[in-house]
Amino acid sequence: MNSLIRRLLGGAMLAGTTASCSHPLQNPASSTMSSTASTFLGIDLPPTQREFEIEDRPTLPDLDRSASLRDCLVFAAWSSPRLESAFHHWQATLARVPQVAALPDPNLNYGYFVESIQTRTGPMEQQIALSQSFPWWGLLEARGDAATHAAAAQWHAYESVRLQLFERITQAWTAAVDLKAEVATTQASMRLLEDSESIARTAYEVDRMPHDALLRMQVELGRLEDRLHRLASMRVPRRAALNAAIGRPADAPLALPKTVHQTNSKITMSQAVARLQVNQPLIQALDATIAQHAKSAEVAKLSGLPQWTLGVSIIGLGDAVNTTLPDSGKNPVMATVGLSLPIWRDKYEAAELEATSNRLAAAALRAATLHDLHADLTEAVYQRDDATARITRYTIALLPRAEDAVAVSSQALAAGTGSSMDVLDAQRTLLELQRTLDRSRAEAVNYEATIARLIGGTPEMIQ
Repeated sequence: MNSLIRRLLGGAMLAGTTASCSHPLQNPASSTMSSTASTFLGIDLPPTQREFEIEDRPTLPDLDRSASLRDCLVFAAWSSPRLESAFHHWQATLARVPQVAALPDPNLNYGYFVESIQTRTGPMEQQIALSQSFPWWGLLEARGDAATHAAAAQWHAYESVRLQLFERITQAWTAAVDLKAEVATTQASMRLLEDSESIARTAYEVDRMPHDALLRMQVELGRLEDRLHRLASMRVPRRAALNAAIGRPADAPLALPKTVHQTNSKITMSQAVARLQVNQPLIQALDATIAQHAKSAEVAKLSGLPQWTLGVSIIGLGDAVNTTLPDSGKNPVMATVGLSLPIWRDKYEAAELEATSNRLAAAALRAATLHDLHADLTEAVYQRDDATARITRYTIALLPRAEDAVAVSSQALAAGTGSSMDVLDAQRTLLELQRTLDRSRAEAVNYEATIARLIGGTPEMIQ
């Protein structure tokens, strides 16, 4: 009996070794995956591979002291729960590769003869059988390749989540900083208007200005005060939106800069379209999905071929009646070969048709997605260029002239040669132009972020 068990264990070890070596598919986790989102708006971001390994986590930016756009993006790249969830979804998909590429487990059967069968060399008392099934040649590799393509599609989906998250952070950041700039601009406008109101009050006291003109200036001051109050109340939700995008508590403090700085983009429309077709994660994910379904069709075809089963059986014999006979008490060994008969062809043909239809659907979806992304990219590039041109016009020409108009009208009012309405009009014009300039800067950065999301990162951009 002991010799029987030893021989059986030896066969099991051999079958296990055969199963582990049957499919030498390299695990994609051991190779370096290229990250299309390693650069965003000219900002170098941490590597993705070890992104959530705590022992390698770098010192995160202190957003309480400095919350520049770069600091917010780097912080989110390492700490965003949304990004971590997408990362682990990819890891889970990747873990399916060795599962589908492995041989089925060996089968071990034990039988005991309730009534032993007497043979010439001894009674049959028990039987142990070990078998291993082997699919048709190439099936395991095809399954592993299909799972690898599925993992690649999930990887690109993760990259898409990264880009969408960075765009969302950029938009929330520009909204918060632009609010801060609007508060500063409104406060500066109030100071100028307060000076003009003081001059108007002095002129009114010496009967050089009608009372209604003074009241208009005071009403305008009240409107600016109300505007400041509303702007101050908007700080809490703007900060909460930015913190939520980064992955921090809503009330966490943020040391935001005073204004949004314009990005200098070097990427043209033709360059953007070329990068869209090559680096866009959604397109790459669909390419991987198409390859996955093509392999799935191959898997369905190979699954319709016979499956081999090799086995060995050992029958344990008791002592023979006549122990002097040759081979008395020797345990017989039987090798077996089995072959499955895949005669129900409908299910295999249906599986192949399913994979083919999924591949064609993914190919059509890729074409439609590419058209939509191209249209979105065209709009984003146009809006970015329009905002950039607006910034240039306002900075060089319009805003300096509006500031000169405010100074001239204020001097005229002080000299008694101007009216309060001229001062009010000049003040309103200056405030509107400054707000348009600030909004244009925010829009330019936001559309840069949209372009970056659409083309998979933008190393040509410098901030």
